[in-house]
Parts: sequence; structure tokens; C-alpha cells
Amino acid sequence: MRARTIFLWALAWMLVATVSPALADAPYQAEVITNDVYVRSGPNMESYPCTKLNKGDKVIVVAKRSDDWLMIKPPPLKPKSGCFSVIVQEYVKVVATNAKGQPSAGKVTGDTVRIKAAGDLRQKGFYAPQGTLSKGTTVKIIGRTTDIDGKIYYVIKPPEKVRFFIAARSVKPVALKSEPVKVEPVKVEPLKVAPAKPVTTKPGPAKAKPAKTSAEAGMSVGGERTTLKAVRALEKELVAETKKPFKKQDFPAILARAKKLNVPPTSRFRQIYDSLIIFAEDEIKLAKHRKAADLLVAKALGKPTAVVAAAKPEAAAEKQYDIQGILGLSVLYNTGAGPKRYILRNPETTKIVGYVQSKAGIVNLDAFVGKHVGIRGKATFDKTHSLRVHEADKVALIQPGGIQVAKVKPPIPPTKPAPAAPKPVPAEPTKPAPVAPKP
Repeated sequence: MRARTIFLWALAWMLVATVSPALADAPYQAEVITNDVYVRSGPNMESYPCTKLNKGDKVIVVAKRSDDWLMIKPPPLKPKSGCFSVIVQEYVKVVATNAKGQPSAGKVTGDTVRIKAAGDLRQKGFYAPQGTLSKGTTVKIIGRTTDIDGKIYYVIKPPEKVRFFIAARSVKPVALKSEPVKVEPVKVEPLKVAPAKPVTTKPGPAKAKPAKTSAEAGMSVGGERTTLKAVRALEKELVAETKKPFKKQDFPAILARAKKLNVPPTSRFRQIYDSLIIFAEDEIKLAKHRKAADLLVAKALGKPTAVVAAAKPEAAAEKQYDIQGILGLSVLYNTGAGPKRYILRNPETTKIVGYVQSKAGIVNLDAFVGKHVGIRGKATFDKTHSLRVHEADKVALIQPGGIQVAKVKPPIPPTKPAPAAPKPVPAEPTKPAPVAPKP
């Protein structure tokens, strides 16, 4: 979706920060300076927290993502808390059990199996990617959990390359003490080399060049600078594709080209590359859902009873939306100044796909919070917060029985009340006539 360019901008910041000169001193140890500090799955306030650290806890900082966020190694696991990773159970074969007969180790059985961020504060609703594991990789199994969609995951110790994020203002660098190393001079004696005898060799048959592997057959990426250039080009191509009209987007072709890139698993850009792959796959899924929504609209048009028109009858005939998802109130960008803002989440992954507001008050967005809606409206760019925001002028409620198009009607001016009828004046009581005395 076009509004999901926000996600790609975040990845662009990650790329810039990765080659920043400020990383010259990383990795280094840092100490938490306050209590109740969240360790999050991503470098922003919208990413879900995985665990909580307190004053005095130590972390290893490996990179600076921005002035506000640091990338860290997973903190040491505690008995009942810590940061974990999760992997779908069906892609892991158990190879060892503990004394209680519970799985303790396993091997990955699929190719490029995704793992996601988790922790004692996030035991369901996983959607933050942490990269992929190749077939045969051994994982340490900590437990098992069932996600909100019914899918069963193994909770595993985070692999070596997995990273989490912490607010830069919550930690301070710790000086690492190192003992001086004494270097003794080494005496080097000159080597006596005997003169080489000429050797005559007969030319043999030319050796055939080894066949290229499947990885080499693709677009080989050599060196970290070349890898960075390739990943940036992929990110730029995805951004450009999201700006095209829906019917002209071709994410499957981009995904096919992206999978030909040979980004080594040991590359520090592998996690970003995996995120871009996941983004392209999500866009393909989203396109399928969008086409399904268009079919619902077409069916609804054939059944007038399934459509409730609020302001204009032709509004129900619109087959496309500028953005759609589950509507919710934005916590980060509602500070009291400016219009009230809302977020839209992908109904399957719960990822934020865009931001919506109704500055002119045309639509009452509060009435649709928690519902799957389609939004029509012009997108503007908020330079203050670097956000792409849709100004909603129409909202369509997407539901199994059809689509209800809603638009707030103009308020009806109050009418003056009719003058009250005068109260009846009670009649004065009459005195009874005097009774004549009997003779």
C-alpha cells in the first residue's frame, strides 16, 4: 500500500545509520540508568516491547540507529523474563529433550524459515521479523506458545545475529577495563634460500572451470559496500512501486529479482534485506485482499439491501480505497496539538500501514475504531513528524455481509421552539346561595 512507505523510510534510516562514522566505537557495554526501561522489537515507539530492564542492568550496544535508539544484543536471560525469538513449530525437528521430557533443542527443517521477536512482555501477536534461519540450523528450545491465530510456535533462545532496541537516553556507556599487553621483541634470523633449479613441465589438458552454484548463478554481491548498494537499490525500487497506481504495481517481479541477490547470512545488512523481502511478500498478500474487497463491492452493488448509502448513492460504487486496515487511535502522534490522528493496521500481521485524520471533521473516525475500514482521501506529508497522513473524506466499513459506506451528514440547524400555550386561569369559586329557612 502506498501509505506503507513509512515503513520503508524507517528502513532507509537504518541503512544510513549502519554506515555512520559514529559506529566506530561499537560494540561497547552500556548500563541502564533508570528503572522500567523497555527493550523493543524495533527502533521506534510503535514497535512492541519484549522485556523490561532496571537500573544497573548491562547491555551490549552494537549500533546506533538514530539519536534516540540503539541496537543491542539480546540481554542475558533471567528465570522468568528476557527477550526471546519464536519460530513456527512445524519447521523444527526436536533432537534433544530435558529431564522432564520436554524439547530442549531442535533443527530447522525448512529453507529460510522466519523468526520473530518475542519476550516475557510479548507472548502472543508476533509480527516483528528478526531474519531467517537456514535448513539444518540448531536452535535452543525454551518453551512453546500458541499465537492468537492458533499457530503454534517454539520459543527459542535468540540466535547470534538477532538484535533488539533500547532508548538511547535510558543508558550510559561503561568504560571497559583492559590490561596492557606486553610485547617482547622477536629476533628474526635471515633465511637461507637455495637457488631454485629450472623445472620443465609438459602442458597438460586444460582443466574445466567448476560449474557455478545456485547462489553464484544469481546476482553475486561482493563486499559490504556492494551489499549496501544492492539493498539500497532494492529499497528504492520498493518505494517507487508503492507510489504507482494499484493496478500498475508489480511486486511479484520485484520479489523475484530481490531473491536473486546473494546477501550472505553473515552480512550486517542481512536483517534489513530480509525485512524488505517480507515487505514485498506482504504487499503481494495485500493486493490479493484488495482484489477480494473489490469483489465484495461488486457483489454488494448487485444487492442494494447490502449497501447502506449515507450521503451520496454513488459512493457505494467505488471499488478502490486509498488505504485500508483496522482503525485505531494513535498514541504517539496525539499530543493535543493539531487534528486527532489514527493508525491503520494490517488485519493479518497487525503492522501499521498508515495514518489517518479528519482535520475538517467530515468523517467521525471515532465511530470506526477497532473495525476494518477502507479510506478515501488525499494523502499529505507532515514535515514535522515525517509522516504520510491521509485526510479522510469517506470511510467504508468492510465486513462479511458487504460494505457500508459512511459519511457524516451536515448537522441540522436547531429550530426555535413554539411559544408555550398560556396557562388556563382558574375560575373564582362561587359562594353557595343562602338557604331559605323552613316555615
